[in-house]
Amino acid sequence: MIGEVYIDKFGVGSSEHMSPMQDAVKGEEIEFKALWVNKCYNSYIEKVVINEKGSKAKYTAHFDYGDKTRPFTIGVLDIINDNPNINILEDNNNGVLIENQQ
Repeated sequence: MIGEVYIDKFGVGSSEHMSPMQDAVKGEEIEFKALWVNKCYNSYIEKVVINEKGSKAKYTAHFDYGDKTRPFTIGVLDIINDNPNINILEDNNNGVLIENQQ
């Protein structure tokens, strides 16, 4: 179990010279995200706070492949300074359970 995760700044740098990432589709390494959950099972974070202020990212979060029978659970997901141009990308089989979104 993880207590609180606070992401204050994301998507404000450069993607120049970024290397591909494991399990990422070509080009995803330059699509900045504050939180990427991929192949996480039976895990729990009490609270995730993401500050979108000043971000030029494509996504706030990416809930990638998972397993709904062994969920990755976020107790509270709090997105502050909401940027209407940034969304959450969700795979159909993501296995992420958000108990409370603020």
